[in-house]
Amino acid sequence: MLNSVICDLKRYNMIGNATEVTVALSGGADSVALLLCLLEIKEIFGINITAAHLNHCLRGEESDSDEQFVKDLCAGLGVSLTVERADIKSEAEKTHESVELCARRVRYAFLERVSKGLIATAHTANDNTETVLLNLSRGTGISGLCGIPPVRGRIIRPLISVTREQVERFCQEKGVGFRIDSTNQDERYTRNFIRHSIVPRLLRINGGLVEGISNMSAVLRQDAELLDSIAEDSLKKVFDGKSANVDGLCQLHPAIRSRCIANIYEESVKCAPERRHIEAVAELLTKGGRCSVQNDFSAVVKDKKLRFIPSKPIDSIPKTEISILPFSGFGVEITKMLKENFNFTGKFNNLLLINAIDCDKICGKVTLRSRLPQDEIRLFKRNCTKTLKKLFNEAKIDDVARDGIPVLADEAGVVWVSGFGVAERCAVTENTENIWGVRVLNPKSEGK
Repeated sequence: MLNSVICDLKRYNMIGNATEVTVALSGGADSVALLLCLLEIKEIFGINITAAHLNHCLRGEESDSDEQFVKDLCAGLGVSLTVERADIKSEAEKTHESVELCARRVRYAFLERVSKGLIATAHTANDNTETVLLNLSRGTGISGLCGIPPVRGRIIRPLISVTREQVERFCQEKGVGFRIDSTNQDERYTRNFIRHSIVPRLLRINGGLVEGISNMSAVLRQDAELLDSIAEDSLKKVFDGKSANVDGLCQLHPAIRSRCIANIYEESVKCAPERRHIEAVAELLTKGGRCSVQNDFSAVVKDKKLRFIPSKPIDSIPKTEISILPFSGFGVEITKMLKENFNFTGKFNNLLLINAIDCDKICGKVTLRSRLPQDEIRLFKRNCTKTLKKLFNEAKIDDVARDGIPVLADEAGVVWVSGFGVAERCAVTENTENIWGVRVLNPKSEGK
């Protein structure tokens, strides 16, 4: 078993430059074997080993006995141990998660918080087999068949090629006991049902099932890495961070196109898409229109561009009088500026000028608000007057975002519009004495 672990640590470059590894120690055979194994080979990789245990408080005295077991084990091995408790049942009721999902989320958050370096979890080849079968039963692509990744961020899985049988044999050879979680026998949990009812039947067909699936996952991970690399290069050509070129996406191979859509989706919507979302977006590329996705977002294909936008209109800005500076709110900051900061010939200062207001030219009170139907502006150095509606149309700003764009207005009309600049009538010139500078704090609020 040691040789297998050493091989995988090197093959997947799990340790890298790290010097600290924290073992997620439940007290079960897998995590105990992992701790013993890493202690035995720590000199080879120049690492210090610590451990962390989270008591989920789900099994009463049994959970407390697990906690005491890992404390005694680490004390005997001279390993620094961090222990915390979490009321997972109460937390799951608050968040409306299943107990399994809640426990996993809280456990990983605990490990990320207490670990100074890498986090080693004791997932084995058997765990990988169960995960692949579970993914297969739900319908999956190559990513699901890749199973449990050997490395994910700071998390490493040194036992990913080791079977559960090898793990238990290793503990016996070292003369170290381990805890058995009684809930692992409860087949009401899907993973337990796969472990106790499905895998044994498949083993009758092929006694090397676990090793076979482990090898398959390793091969498919290589294939997936290649496809992901190609997709990453393709994405740079079709996506500018805000919208994607539809023609460019359509020219890609479906396997690469799906990956690009998934990446754009995740960056825009801030969650991983399901397969049905990717397929719905792919269909939009050919026919146009929009479809609802997650997090109250919609995928929109218009003017040969794919974008993900909020489905609900952005809240309008309440009419707010600006009388005292500095002012900060609703995505803008207004301050007094010195005339010495302006050079009226430089390109940089031309950009500065469009967000500068000659406050002596302001008519009456100044308010910060959202657009109004009659609003129009003659922008600085544009030589024409346009309605805000036409400006927003030309800039392809979505309807749902328009009410969230800050507008400064006085009693004569619009003075400044976020993302577009100042009105010519209030622009700063060489004769200006008193200047307001407007800075956009959150450009994304403009909806561009």
